Amino acid sequence: MKEKLKRIYENAPLASKIRYSYLILLIPVAFMMIFCFYNMWKSNKEYKDMLNSVGVASEFSLDFKKDFDYEAYLLIVENKTIEESKIKSMLEEATRIVTGLEEYTKSEENIHRLQSVSKYIVNLETYVDRIVVNLRIGNRYEQNLEIWENDIQIVTTLFRETVFQYIYYEIKDIEVARAEYQSSFATLIIWLIVALLVIGIL
Repeated sequence: MKEKLKRIYENAPLASKIRYSYLILLIPVAFMMIFCFYNMWKSNKEYKDMLNSVGVASEFSLDFKKDFDYEAYLLIVENKTIEESKIKSMLEEATRIVTGLEEYTKSEENIHRLQSVSKYIVNLETYVDRIVVNLRIGNRYEQNLEIWENDIQIVTTLFRETVFQYIYYEIKDIEVARAEYQSSFATLIIWLIVALLVIGIL
């Protein structure tokens, strides 16, 4: 096969040889361009994933702690029943958001933070269940108030701080990714210019 191609090239007229030479030059350039564009596409996708991650994290209400603590207190003082309270839906929404974040983040540290947030949600569910049990038994206002003060408020504070940390470090990663994306784009432009100059010279 190699010999056959060699004979075809040697017997071809000069114009055809020039075309073949251009083709041979263009093949590695084409592969290089495909490789560069693939890297740019990959970097852009990772950048978008991180932006989506921050967007999803921002769905956590800045007032989550205040709202959750207040709903728990209304439950304790029997201003609302468990059926009327929004507390269960708040926990379900928090779980949904954490699940969404796990699909976006690539940072090991932030994955650990999300695991901590998931544990906080489980703890809050446990405390709410204890409050509900005490309400059904009756005459356990002091025990419920103690759960609210010593357990729920501490965990919601940790919950909020961990989410804020997650957002902070995701934004830092976005800045790094943006710098890498710009560097990749600049490198691609340089290589394309060099390749065109080489082809032009040859």
